[in-house]
Amino acid sequence: MAQSQKRLIFLQGFTLIELLVVIAIIAILIGLLLPAVQKVREAAARMRCQNNLKQLALAAHNYHSTHGSFPPGLPRILQALQSNAPFNSDGNPNPVPGSGTPAPGEPPLWVVWGNSSSTSNPPRFGTRCYGPSWPLHILAEMEQTPLVARIEPAFLAEGAGADQANPADNWDGTPLRRPDIDFQSTLSTRILNCPSSGHNPNVHFSNLSLENLMKGNYVGCWGGGTFGSSAEFVPTPTSGVFGLVEVAKWPWQLRLGTGRGIKVEHITDGSSNTLMFSEVLPYDVATLGATTSSPEGRNRDMRGCVLLPAAGGNVFTTLTAPNSTTPDTIISCESTIPATDPYRRVCVQNQTDGNTFAAARSKHSGGVNAALADGSVRFFRDTINVQVWQALGTRAGGEVVNFD
Repeated sequence: MAQSQKRLIFLQGFTLIELLVVIAIIAILIGLLLPAVQKVREAAARMRCQNNLKQLALAAHNYHSTHGSFPPGLPRILQALQSNAPFNSDGNPNPVPGSGTPAPGEPPLWVVWGNSSSTSNPPRFGTRCYGPSWPLHILAEMEQTPLVARIEPAFLAEGAGADQANPADNWDGTPLRRPDIDFQSTLSTRILNCPSSGHNPNVHFSNLSLENLMKGNYVGCWGGGTFGSSAEFVPTPTSGVFGLVEVAKWPWQLRLGTGRGIKVEHITDGSSNTLMFSEVLPYDVATLGATTSSPEGRNRDMRGCVLLPAAGGNVFTTLTAPNSTTPDTIISCESTIPATDPYRRVCVQNQTDGNTFAAARSKHSGGVNAALADGSVRFFRDTINVQVWQALGTRAGGEVVNFD
């Protein structure tokens, strides 16, 4: 019998109803299988995320072993002091420290801005008073030694860079803008990127006199309250692992704040009871359109900016629970985020005082990953008791933490 005749006889053995039943069964099986596959993929992504946080915690401890402290959260210059003059050195990277004229005033310690000279409320007075935050301190420990060689050129970029002293403004190299000092591409796409996030790091932040800032996912713990409540040189009850450290402006190398962060012995609540790193979710809809250096667009949402040490930038607070329904209150907010955003990223903008805060957020189902100061990594559920979460955010608050 010919092969074609055999196939015809075989097909004639099925009725249309039977064929439809078989198709329906296959469709049901696929419907059952796809969620299972998605869960497996998310479980794998969550494990990779936990490993990334583990590497960050180990890098911070290796930094501590080398320099005697954890990386600083925000090195801060008191620019109005005569000892930190001159405010303007006319591009001279090595003026005599204390010579010339200091800044005309001092911004509040919670102010984190670009190099704006405009009058504002609160006053910013040029805000030429910052050193590099924690992500730029762990490059060597994350096997990014070639990037370390870019530190000096970044400080002295654009002539007046030595005066301006603001890494978020003068370390913002990208592949299309000053690639010779591009730290952000590596930080946002590799070191500080969670595989579950899926955001586009090429949609840049643009506001606060800042441009071309790229966004990642991993953030340091600033503390258990608002940003302003821990923006002090002397630790407060809400201070976290990363915070302000006072540095001198000249010579410029002192602005790094190397070895000026907190030490393990400062974590009196216990390193196993204190958060070090967690996650944040950037908003990557290009609401401001494109430029030649931001061809994929920009927006005003600062969350995840790897160079910006502000609540929601590269630090978070535990004032609100993970993935909280309470809107983040931050210094630069994208007002167009819809109320129906599934990741609860609706925010409130506050530029008038230090009462800003940003929750840990992720796309993991039901919670966020976080690294503790002892180097361990845990998954914390959205339903965690808020008082426990706040206590975990402080390093010397004296609270008793019960993980149960």
